[in-house]
Amino acid sequence: MPLTFYETIKNVTSMPDLLLPVALALLAAALFAFGNQCSRIALRYTDPQTATLFQIGVSTALYWLTAPFYLELHFWTSPVLPLLAVIGLFRPLLSANLGMAGTRILGPTISSTLAATAPLFSVALGVLLLTETLTWEVALGTAGITLAVMVLSWQRNTVRSWPLIALLLPISAALLRSLAHALAKIGLESIPSPIFVALIAYSVSFPLALANNLRVNGRVPRN
Repeated sequence: MPLTFYETIKNVTSMPDLLLPVALALLAAALFAFGNQCSRIALRYTDPQTATLFQIGVSTALYWLTAPFYLELHFWTSPVLPLLAVIGLFRPLLSANLGMAGTRILGPTISSTLAATAPLFSVALGVLLLTETLTWEVALGTAGITLAVMVLSWQRNTVRSWPLIALLLPISAALLRSLAHALAKIGLESIPSPIFVALIAYSVSFPLALANNLRVNGRVPRN
């Protein structure tokens, strides 16, 4: 039986069980911030729909290229497969478009900071959907994030070039990502492969992103 993605990383790094999830979460956060900076640069030369299409398309291709190393045939007959397909209807397509629009209007710094509200939604959805326990450590961490967002949104003497409602763009993207993660956690109980879960979601989302780009721009983007 092929090793899961988590088992492979654990064998390569030889990290303790308590540290590896923390390290992976920090790495994901760093890559997310780096991706936002790259998106900001890309949006100088193209529109959000095209940028989102390329982002989803490249990710989908990479997932399919790595799938043979982790894919098991029984994954395709799992009863949670429709749930994973439903995730692809809104994530990454809607969340990426909202995130791109937020980055274009607010800039990568504010957009990334507001995207950090995702733990608030993750905690709430974890308690509601996954029957997780809200500990004081988690409550303290989410309170700190809320305070940071309030400080960020506080009016200063500097002139603001964007409307306050634009703050909802990265926040809505964070909500959709959190919902997708909660549903993916349910899927991972039956299919212990985050790559396969992401592969299904992105494979559903890519043709939708292509159709959306054709609707907006009327053509398939070319290099």
